[in-house]
Amino acid sequence: MKRILILGGGFGGLTAANELRRALTPDNEIILIDKSKKFSMGLGNLWIIIGERDKPEERNLSELNKKGIKFLNEEILKIKPKDKEVITSSSTLKGDYIIVALGAELAPNLIPGFSSSAYNFYEPYECINLQRALKNFNEGKIVILISRVPFKCPPAPYEAAFLIDDFLRKRKIRGKIKIELYTPEFQPMPVAGPDVGKKIVNMLKEREIDYFPEHTVLRIEPELKKIIFETNETNFDLLIGVPPHIPPKVIRESDLVDSLGWIPVNPETLETKYKGIFAIGDNTLIKLKNGMPLPKAGIFAEEEAKVVSKNIINEIKGERSYHTFKGEGFCYIEIGEGKALLGKGEFYSSPSPKITLDGPSTLYKEEKKEFEKVRLDSWF
Repeated sequence: MKRILILGGGFGGLTAANELRRALTPDNEIILIDKSKKFSMGLGNLWIIIGERDKPEERNLSELNKKGIKFLNEEILKIKPKDKEVITSSSTLKGDYIIVALGAELAPNLIPGFSSSAYNFYEPYECINLQRALKNFNEGKIVILISRVPFKCPPAPYEAAFLIDDFLRKRKIRGKIKIELYTPEFQPMPVAGPDVGKKIVNMLKEREIDYFPEHTVLRIEPELKKIIFETNETNFDLLIGVPPHIPPKVIRESDLVDSLGWIPVNPETLETKYKGIFAIGDNTLIKLKNGMPLPKAGIFAEEEAKVVSKNIINEIKGERSYHTFKGEGFCYIEIGEGKALLGKGEFYSSPSPKITLDGPSTLYKEEKKEFEKVRLDSWF
């Protein structure tokens, strides 16, 4: 009998737990630990913002217990990789294998004024408030602010800009409202290459969304509704923000991390420097051939989880076959009018990732909805 500890109930953790449970006999214990009681996909936040959905499509993580996956609703306080031990708010657990899938932590307070000025659209319940604000917004300036890199789901702020533009056009008030997008990036989604970046910039221009790259915010002044950047400043009437993303505290304080606080892993096996300890998803750092990091996105966490799970399963069963993560992924980029683009990438390609961008198409928007449904049905 083996015990597998899965830290985190997001894309990666849920995929790993289900893959392992399906393949291993009941005497092998699978434990998933998360401080949250519920899970929802971040992609649904965009639909909340524009009123296509009233609230997040949530699932109770406790439902995993019915599948033979033990769920512990506890906070992880310490990871001791040398001992393969995890200390939580109420217990100490040892595992034969540990999969670290704790994601990235949102840290809005790192930008003075952010929390009191901006709607954080990475938080689903703030998106409900943003939906109300947009429905009552009739004129003025909307600013979409990317505060720091990296951040999860690199297309998301651009999707938000496109969808809000479409929402305001349907309300027939777009002419009264200015939309601006500021980012420290030198182009949209830099890892995707210049061609993809130019296409997104052109789409912003076509929709009269003003784009300001290479703008790093220093602080926000709520009373004056002003954003102070390193080189200039701007005002806003409605501010929508991407907060800084940082490694969770328990990871930063562990022996797993690099100088930046993320977990370096073998890019093919996702194993850390400790045998039997794996890390997947947003809490990892994987350098690509062009020196850029692999983007933080659920699809990568999912594929990494499948590789890790298969290799753990084979080791437990005494099988010698060996699986590797190939750095392949895809995402749907919504642009309004019920349409989306489909981006596909081979991110481990040399000298740089090979990316294709197809569409737009209403089919891809429907596929995005199905993407969520299939996974929620499978995991829970």
